[in-house]
Amino acid sequence: MTAEHFAPRRIAAIVPAAGLGSRLGGPKLTLPLGGSTVLERVVRGLVEGGANPVLVVAPPADRPWRDDLIARAERSGGTIVRLDRSTPDMKATVAFGIRAIPTISETSGVLIAPGDSVGVAPGLVRAMIERFEHNHNNIIIPTYKQKRGHPLLLPVSIAVLIPALAEDRGIDSLVRRFEDRVIELAWNDAAAVADIDTREDYEFWRDRAKESLD
Repeated sequence: MTAEHFAPRRIAAIVPAAGLGSRLGGPKLTLPLGGSTVLERVVRGLVEGGANPVLVVAPPADRPWRDDLIARAERSGGTIVRLDRSTPDMKATVAFGIRAIPTISETSGVLIAPGDSVGVAPGLVRAMIERFEHNHNNIIIPTYKQKRGHPLLLPVSIAVLIPALAEDRGIDSLVRRFEDRVIELAWNDAAAVADIDTREDYEFWRDRAKESLD
């Protein structure tokens, strides 16, 4: 084994945070959760888990909550990437973030974590990065009871293909293309496969986070 084999690999992270949250009736990422907010929880999980940089793709200036979202993301250790216009879907938001990675030539992998993926905790991120250290050409995906969740860790050689995906192709289609390179990381927390789509989802995870603080 060479010294290079043991060299730590730089892992960037992209947090798409430009959605409207229409199913919750407003911006869900700044809702309170576990002593902070949904977005802050995700960003801190990535930062403390070892991702660097953590790029938070913020909505255009016409969103009234953008300044609050940016302030919270920065306070949690995120680096802000500002959209100049709305994107049609999360894939396009992620693509914008990938183009903005400042150290792409020095980056080995890219973590993709939706802003509402409440299970993005430091321990999970560290475990995924550690697995990637030994399997740096593979895709790492956490699972809970055989269901795949978040975040998604892609080798940079695959992540840079996202901006070129056809309009009708999502990031999941890219994962399917390289299915033979997927490594599933079994995790013992249902939060790893959770996100917040409805008011009921939010209330469930808010109450669970509150219990963990009590």
